[in-house]
Amino acid sequence: MRNAIVVAAAFAATLSTLAVTKDAHATNYSLWIHGRDSAGTPSGFSYWSHSGWANGGVQAGVNAVAVNYDGTQHIANTNSVIVNALNTYCTGANSCYIACHSAGCPQLAYAYAYHKGAWNVIWVLAGGDAEGGSELANAGSWLTGLAIDSDLHTSTMRGMMNHDIVGDDIEGWMYSYMGGDWSSLTNLFFPCNSSFLGIWYSWAANDSVIAFHSSGRYRNSGGYQSDGDTNYQGTGGNGTWWDWTDALWVDANNGVAGHCINGGFLGSCQEGTSGGVMGVVSGTMAGYAK
Repeated sequence: MRNAIVVAAAFAATLSTLAVTKDAHATNYSLWIHGRDSAGTPSGFSYWSHSGWANGGVQAGVNAVAVNYDGTQHIANTNSVIVNALNTYCTGANSCYIACHSAGCPQLAYAYAYHKGAWNVIWVLAGGDAEGGSELANAGSWLTGLAIDSDLHTSTMRGMMNHDIVGDDIEGWMYSYMGGDWSSLTNLFFPCNSSFLGIWYSWAANDSVIAFHSSGRYRNSGGYQSDGDTNYQGTGGNGTWWDWTDALWVDANNGVAGHCINGGFLGSCQEGTSGGVMGVVSGTMAGYAK
């Protein structure tokens, strides 16, 4: 049954209840599910390491576990790694907090859609969530030759699974962390938002890799410039967002935190906050995953 405290409507109340767990859970773990990685399978917390993060980006949250899979391959071919981690750390008397980045978030959604187990997941912090795919993959997957990039096409990713299941089945919420960008040349690839006399001049808000329609877990793609989601509690495949989505952190200034952890496209997708949007997630994990 969903924890009534965790699903409190007010934003301030949400922050104060992130650390709430069920007394019956003997041990809590913090799982970190990484995204696309052109180098293959990361070692330890190497994907997450950043000097500007809480704990240097390493082991933020109680009993932190890096869930490492081959970040170049199809989700269907690597999802067993995520399933095994959930079976190992999130069953029986144990429970989990989960942080996911980019393609790591659809990895989690895919596990729930096709391999659902008796998992005790308290809440999920999703930074730069790629569940809606990326327009960059639409345009450039043929250049990279990576299997994961063909999965990340917007139409492919949206049709890959029932994205409502993960929100319906975890104890709390799918908390979206939506980064922004203001200088990256990749803006040209994202859906348009505004036009004048038939000429488009404003692109959808994005973190330089993922548009808001994806990072905000919108049910439909589009040129969104903001996210008015306040604790969307809908179930049964209705509403603007996928079930049990809460836009907990939105880069309304469009440049506070971008997508990338280290480096990025022309150095532009980790603007502002050190380490990008996952730097914000890391702070929340360190403070509330207890």
